Amino acid sequence: MMFYNGAVTHNITSAFTKQIELEFNNLPLSTRVKKRVFILMVECMQNISKHSVFINGINNVGYGSFLVLDKEDSYELISANLVNNEQANKITKIIDNVNSKDEKGLKEFFKNQLIEGVLSEKGGAGLGFIGIARKASEKLEYDFIEYDDKCKIFLLKVKVLKH
Repeated sequence: MMFYNGAVTHNITSAFTKQIELEFNNLPLSTRVKKRVFILMVECMQNISKHSVFINGINNVGYGSFLVLDKEDSYELISANLVNNEQANKITKIIDNVNSKDEKGLKEFFKNQLIEGVLSEKGGAGLGFIGIARKASEKLEYDFIEYDDKCKIFLLKVKVLKH
């Protein structure tokens, strides 16, 4: 349906969501599905923007890839970006923890992070993956591909059912 590879800025995220909105206007989808796809797109693209290893110091821009697939019964949102090995270990722990929780557990976890979450150096309180998991129709799928001895390519797949 749509693919992007390159610098992920606010303008790119905005253009991507506008393009999806135009495509969704012609489809018989519920408002709920549309909203979920939009929210998840923005969250995934913000993750690329804020947490990529290769960041331009002048513009503070993250680089990565983002893909939206239109499957028979769902939309799949796939993002890819470079992270260092330390980030990969943290991401693994966070996503495994998020995936271990049911809907009620995620809601509690989200509330606790809002109240007790410590802001990271990038300004986040660890809410991104929790929010993504709460909007996704299934558990988050992820993988890491070795890039070099310091970095890995982080792949994240999020699914939104059409019904």
